[in-house]
Amino acid sequence: MKKSFISFVVLMYFCTSLAGSLPTIAILDLEAVGCDSSIAIAASEILRTEIINTNEFRVIERGQLYKLIEEHSLHISGLVDVATVAEIGAIIGVEYIGIGSISRIGDTYTISIRVIDVETAEATLGKTVTINELDELASMCQEIAWELSDKDKPKTEGEVSITTIPTGVAVFVDGDLAGMTPLELTLKPGEYSFRFSKSGFYEETQRIVIIPGENQPIKISMSSMSPRYTQQTQKSSDSGFIWVVLGIAALVGIALLLGATAEAETY
Repeated sequence: MKKSFISFVVLMYFCTSLAGSLPTIAILDLEAVGCDSSIAIAASEILRTEIINTNEFRVIERGQLYKLIEEHSLHISGLVDVATVAEIGAIIGVEYIGIGSISRIGDTYTISIRVIDVETAEATLGKTVTINELDELASMCQEIAWELSDKDKPKTEGEVSITTIPTGVAVFVDGDLAGMTPLELTLKPGEYSFRFSKSGFYEETQRIVIIPGENQPIKISMSSMSPRYTQQTQKSSDSGFIWVVLGIAALVGIALLLGATAEAETY
């Protein structure tokens, strides 16, 4: 029994140590200004989730947060004073507390948020982000979360650096012209069909998988068409041109001959 109790204490200490390794933060629901309150609640919840995804904070869940607020009869509506916000954060038992608003003017939405250090009663982050579509709400909250964490946002796209011998090769990606080499491209993750084309050289094709956050160097050496093939092509072109000229000359000659004949018959 004693051994089990000791094991339990050790386990609880271990869990507490892990939990204490990250600072705690509470994000109060954003105040809705000129927009529906459901949008403000949704934006607040997205922001909490994105902060969790940074792995830099322990985030107090909304249900737990407002239960604590209700238990302590705290008034949080319209909070603007930093010192008061810090006091509320201390009562709740967090190290940081976020307050802000989401406002709408026409089709434009703006999130303004401040994060207060409860111990110092100072704002550690002030951020305002504007979007033109509600579809951009998640990416806006993600931007705020990563700035709060003071870490670089993970890249969701990949890059390719394309060089060719010779240069000036046309690069087609999934059938569309992407540019001429040397070329830098940023693409979403996935598999793409690349085609490389230049006059006087055989075309090259490759299938390339784009990996998020990686820059893949691609080096292509184009195979030149044989001189004989090029000469034959040139001769064919020259021969065709000569025949066109001779044909035009013949037509002109016939026209002149017919004109002279008609004039003679008139006399």
